[in-house]
Amino acid sequence: MERYLFVMTRDIISHPSAVHMLRIALGLQRRTEQVTVFLTDDAVRALPQSESGRALRPLLAAGATVLADGEVPDHLCSSAGVQPASNDTLAALLTAPGVQAHWC
Repeated sequence: MERYLFVMTRDIISHPSAVHMLRIALGLQRRTEQVTVFLTDDAVRALPQSESGRALRPLLAAGATVLADGEVPDHLCSSAGVQPASNDTLAALLTAPGVQAHWC
C-alpha cells in the first residue's frame, strides 16, 4: 500500500487544479491506497461554504483522512470527518518515510 499526501492550498470548490487533485486523491483511496488530504490557505478559507462539504464527502466516505489547518466549521467538524491539524502535523506527514506528497 502506498501512502499519499495531498496538500491543498487552493480553493477546493472552484479552482480547477484543486478539483482535479481531489479527484486523483479519491481514485487512489478507492484503490485502497492510504490518502491524507491537508487543507491550508485558500482551501481552508473555502471550508465555511456549504459546497466544501460536497467536495470532501466522497473522499471521507471512501475512508481518506482529511485534515484542515486551524478551526473546522461545524458542518465539517469531526462528526463529518474533517479534523483540525497544525503545521507541525503537516511537517510530520511530509517527513514520514514512504509518503508521496503532492501540492496544489
